[in-house]
Amino acid sequence: MSTLATTIEAILYLKGQPLDIGKLAELARCDREDVEEGLIELMDEYAHRDGALEIVETVDGYCLQLKERFGLLHGRQPAGNLPGPLPYPLWHDGAGNRHPLYG
Repeated sequence: MSTLATTIEAILYLKGQPLDIGKLAELARCDREDVEEGLIELMDEYAHRDGALEIVETVDGYCLQLKERFGLLHGRQPAGNLPGPLPYPLWHDGAGNRHPLYG
């Protein structure tokens, strides 16, 4: 997978909401045509995976989401206990600076 497709994947994961091509281009710091190519590559990659996630286009833009067949798992707690709170939220860089994708 190309670096741009991987960047788009990370943006969609971090934002957790549909994003249109213009917003993806802004966040990925590239032009709209490159985002469209990256999305095609990413969607093709996810279509050939036997995983739980998919990239879909909605009326509000593109998003990374759980495949419908896994919807019954939504809301279940992970098995076992988690080791406790993280030392800082994932959307911060450890020095207290908010990550730009969460802005």
